[in-house]
Amino acid sequence: MVAANARIGVAKAAYYPTISLTGLFGSESMALSNLFTSSAGIWSAAAGLAMPIFEAGRTGARVDQATAVQKESLANYRKTVQTAFKEVNDAIVGLREYSEEEAAYSAQVGSSQKALDLAQKRYESGYSGYMDLLDAQRTLNSAQLQYLASRKSRLGAAVDLFKALGGGWVAG
Repeated sequence: MVAANARIGVAKAAYYPTISLTGLFGSESMALSNLFTSSAGIWSAAAGLAMPIFEAGRTGARVDQATAVQKESLANYRKTVQTAFKEVNDAIVGLREYSEEEAAYSAQVGSSQKALDLAQKRYESGYSGYMDLLDAQRTLNSAQLQYLASRKSRLGAAVDLFKALGGGWVAG
């Protein structure tokens, strides 16, 4: 963006005259023995002024071109910023959803653990069979697997959010 703005300034500078100053100081002599005498010293100074008179619209076209490039750079910058905001927003939404899912599965694990404890006590007291105990254990195992899968998804969403915010780690 800064470079594109600078190119516009460079293009507009062509509308103005160019001023140049030059100077020369030295020694000159036909004979080597007189080269460093005071009569051999020379100097000159010159000034120059150049102004574009007839450019056939080239300067204006260059300004227009630089302005178009600057507008294109601005549009690309805006698109990049909007994409970054979308990625961050999507990552935040994903993290929130996976966090809620993880909390629900955590509650399910707690309930399944209580059901297993109750089934264990019922089995030990003779009120239910071993199949009921195994069924409660299978339900707990299933709930734990779902909880771990949702936890993995939540942690992945946290990494996605971190990456969308710019990362900050060094690959190695």
